[in-house]
Amino acid sequence: MVRCSNWSRSIFPRARVSYPPSAFTFQHQQIWVTSGTLVFEEGEVTHTLNAGDCLQLGPPVQCSFVNPADEARRASTCWDW
Repeated sequence: MVRCSNWSRSIFPRARVSYPPSAFTFQHQQIWVTSGTLVFEEGEVTHTLNAGDCLQLGPPVQCSFVNPADEARRASTCWDW
């Protein structure tokens, strides 16, 4: 079953939000960027996502949401379990 969060997360300007691999162990997650450009670091791979882009995460690794801009960015998460 796939569920999307009913709220989007705001990533503050110049912020980095990191999660350990254990945060993704029991779920498959997708990120959907709803405004601006957002950088997502998935282990050693860096993804640059623009508004409307969606990314399916791979196996659990250290991950970080990065907003290099001077304005907040928004993203929603979807997951299945």
